[in-house]
Amino acid sequence: MMVSMDNRIKKLRKDHGMTLAQLAEKTGSTPQQIGRLEKGERRLTTDWMERIAHAMDVPVEDLMSDSHGERVVIPEINVNTIVGRDGIGGTSSGVAEAENVLSEWSLPKQLLANQVGSDSTMRIIQVMGDSMQPEFNPGDRVMVNTADRTPSPPGVFVLWDGFGLIIKRCEMVPHSTPARAILSSANDQYSTYEMVVSELDIQGRVVGKWQWT
Repeated sequence: MMVSMDNRIKKLRKDHGMTLAQLAEKTGSTPQQIGRLEKGERRLTTDWMERIAHAMDVPVEDLMSDSHGERVVIPEINVNTIVGRDGIGGTSSGVAEAENVLSEWSLPKQLLANQVGSDSTMRIIQVMGDSMQPEFNPGDRVMVNTADRTPSPPGVFVLWDGFGLIIKRCEMVPHSTPARAILSSANDQYSTYEMVVSELDIQGRVVGKWQWT
């Protein structure tokens, strides 16, 4: 996920008494790179946000400008309570079922500005299992757009496999009849396989992640 917005990196850096060179060293970067990020001349990815926040020991959300102020609440879904095709999206109106909500994340609305779909279709879940390591590790949180359930273009999706929620990379097989999709894992210990698209229970497309080290 990439974010383009005003940020508070420069203010926080100065509040912490850090020079560009010091922050660059702590993030494994260069003063020029940090300067571009501060000025908004380079897109601020979630990876950069995590690295800079860690370097200054502040929450990631503190890096973002409050100039617009508007925030949205995204529910984190307890994957252990999802059964079958009930899905992480909740009701037909897009409201998450209360018993499935583990917690709620308050995020700047601008953080989601470049994502397809409305705020109400976004969900956060915790990664379970190691099939997508090292791209997605157990315990990582991922944001899922539950309105995007078609693997074209290819991407990483959350699916119900009949036993639980899984995360797989999905790609359509060109010109296949009936339409088929290839499901693969980042971990090469897991097999790649094909399924008829109509038999897939896709819950949504993964559009971002939070990873702690």
